[in-house]
Amino acid sequence: MTTMGLKDLYAAAEKEGISSEGGGWKPTSGQVFLAEVARSNNKKTKNGFDAFGVQITVMDGEDRGKSFWDNISFSANAFGNGKAFGVLEALGCDKTFIDADPSADAIAAKLVGAQATVTAGYRDNKGGGDPWNDHTYAPFAKEPEKFAAPAPAATGAEIDL
Repeated sequence: MTTMGLKDLYAAAEKEGISSEGGGWKPTSGQVFLAEVARSNNKKTKNGFDAFGVQITVMDGEDRGKSFWDNISFSANAFGNGKAFGVLEALGCDKTFIDADPSADAIAAKLVGAQATVTAGYRDNKGGGDPWNDHTYAPFAKEPEKFAAPAPAATGAEIDL
């Protein structure tokens, strides 16, 4: 069995977006930024519902390059599921994709590289402890490229004979 030293374990934790501060960087409540899903995984909740972990990386502003983990979890709660499907849709897993009944692995794979505009938010943890993430995800609408106006067509008047 291969063992890893603390230096290697620390490097592996940093690679996963986790710092020595216990959980990594957290955006400020109300902060809005463009983000990309750097990594995704899937698991089952204790009640057997699908859940997805996504590592979100900030792509703009002074926090560019910082990342945090967020969870998209399903349950027997229709309201909560509506919010979870809204996040999936903002990250590119729209109704057409979901209607094809993809596997959890296929959903996790599709999430990687997805971009969205995120508004950071938190809600009270009723069990005590740190507040729970309650971020809002909106589809990232890329601005159309702007091109310079084309040169005016020759009229013939500018030709010297």
